[in-house]
Amino acid sequence: MTTPINGNQNVYLTALHPQNQRKDTIAIDINLTAKQRLQFRRNNYTFWEYQPLDGGSGETPKYFNRPNQTNSVDYVWTLRPTLVNETLATFSLDRVYIPVDAAHFLDRTKGAVQGTGYFGLNYPYIFPNGKLLPNRIPTVTTSNFSTLSAGRILRTPRDRSMTYQTV
Repeated sequence: MTTPINGNQNVYLTALHPQNQRKDTIAIDINLTAKQRLQFRRNNYTFWEYQPLDGGSGETPKYFNRPNQTNSVDYVWTLRPTLVNETLATFSLDRVYIPVDAAHFLDRTKGAVQGTGYFGLNYPYIFPNGKLLPNRIPTVTTSNFSTLSAGRILRTPRDRSMTYQTV
């Protein structure tokens, strides 16, 4: 290729990049009496994505999996036409999973061919214990070339929040 792509790149990679998204809403309203109402709500949002070219190459693929939900219970009581009592409680669960595709992840000790007996990089880590993938490649930046990165390998963070409000 004589003309670089995007300024200075000589390689252009493409791969399937599937995404699946879904949003579900469940709503239940119950009129307990003519002046009292109870409401339940649940929003469930799931997002799944496969990134085969993460890190600038096809050697460090990963997934995104984010199943999140928000739940609420609302109680409304009309005491008089000018006086309303409302109590609202909510709970949300935000989960983010970013696992690597370990089956297709580049093993630095096997080289580019990913077979035994081929040239690979085998060096000791400064902190060798506790690695999620002990043979992953380092991040490499070379001028006039795309960055090759194994990316950050994250554990599973979770965030829960609860609110309670009375008006």
